[in-house]
Amino acid sequence: MIRDYRFIVLFPHMNTLMRLSDYSDVLFAKGFNGAHSFPSGAPLAELSQPFNRDELKELAGNLRLLTMAHDGKISSVKYCVNAEFGALSFFGPLLDLPADPPAIEELFPKTARDKIIRVLFPPALCTALVNPEESPPPEEGPDLSFRTADISNMTIRPLPDAKGEAQAYSFEWKANPPVWLPAYRKSQRRKIAMENCIRTSGDFLFLDIKAVPGASKSSFDVVREGRLKVRIAAAPEDGKANEELRSFLAKTLGLPKKELVLEAGEKSRLKTLRLPISAKEKLESLFLNRAHDN
Repeated sequence: MIRDYRFIVLFPHMNTLMRLSDYSDVLFAKGFNGAHSFPSGAPLAELSQPFNRDELKELAGNLRLLTMAHDGKISSVKYCVNAEFGALSFFGPLLDLPADPPAIEELFPKTARDKIIRVLFPPALCTALVNPEESPPPEEGPDLSFRTADISNMTIRPLPDAKGEAQAYSFEWKANPPVWLPAYRKSQRRKIAMENCIRTSGDFLFLDIKAVPGASKSSFDVVREGRLKVRIAAAPEDGKANEELRSFLAKTLGLPKKELVLEAGEKSRLKTLRLPISAKEKLESLFLNRAHDN
C-alpha cells in the first residue's frame, strides 16, 4: 500500500549539499540506483503530523546549542547504512550530534513529542537509499563540516507503477518553508562556557576557578574543563594569592570582600568560591565582554 511518510529533515548549507550531490553521482555511476532517491538531508525523526512553526524554531535553537561544543559546527563521522525507510535504508555520513536518550528527549519540543513516531539518531545525511539485499556502498566519502543549516517538515511518497504499486527508488517529496538554525556567535559559546563553571543553591552561587598565581596583573582568562581561569598578581605563599583573588573579584564585581568565601581549594589551584546570587549577572556580563574564548 502506498502511503505518505513525514519527516523532520536537517538540510546543510548549499556548499555541503553540492558535495553530497557529487558523491551521490559517484554512487549512481557504481550501480547504486537509490542514489538521489531521497533529498540530501538528514532525517531527524519520522512524524505522524508536521511540527508547527514555533516547534520548528525551538528545535532549531536546541540544535544550535548542541553544536556549541564543536565551535558551532556539525561534522560527518563515518559513512554507513542507517535507519530503515520502508523496505529500504538510508545510507550516508553520520553526524556528530548526541545520540544518548536524555539529550534527544531535551532536543525536541515537549509540545511536539506526541507527533514523533520514531527518532532517527544519530542522524545521517542521505546520499542513497539502499536495499538490504544488495551490498552496501563503500563506507568512505567526503569529510563534511558545516555551521549553516535549516530544518523543515518534509512529506515523501513512493511513486506508483502501472499496477498502482510502489516503484523501487522512485519518490516525490515536498518540503515546507524552512527554519534556519540561529547564527553561531562566539558570545553564545562564552555564555554556555561560563554557565558550566557556575552552580547556584539558594541565595548563593558557587564559582569554580583555576587560579594561576604569579601574574603581573590579576585578570580573567578562559573557561576550560568547567573552571574559570583567573590570573592572580600575587605569589602562592602565606595565603597571599587567596587574598588577592578575593580582593580582585570583590573589586571587579562591586561586592564587599567579606561576601566572597573560599569554600574549597585553600592550598590548591583548583578553588571554589561562594558568592551572593546577585553577582551572577555581573559576573557573566564581565566575562562575556572581557574574557577571550579559545
